[in-house]
Amino acid sequence: DDELFIIERGQVAVLIESDGGAPANEVTRLKKGMFFGEMALITGERRRARAGRFSSSAAAPRVCSVAA
Repeated sequence: DDELFIIERGQVAVLIESDGGAPANEVTRLKKGMFFGEMALITGERRRARAGRFSSSAAAPRVCSVAA
């Protein structure tokens, strides 16, 4: 968990897993210029959410990884 991710193109859905095997809940969508993964860098704790692909355009989202 030593990376920060920046959205370069498209949209990414942020999902949190539900208890008991239920489908993951979408908590937000991130767009170009937004970022995620910063809390794991700051706190050193394990990530609680995951990012899933979401794009309303034909082009796949592009995410840039920045290692700490």
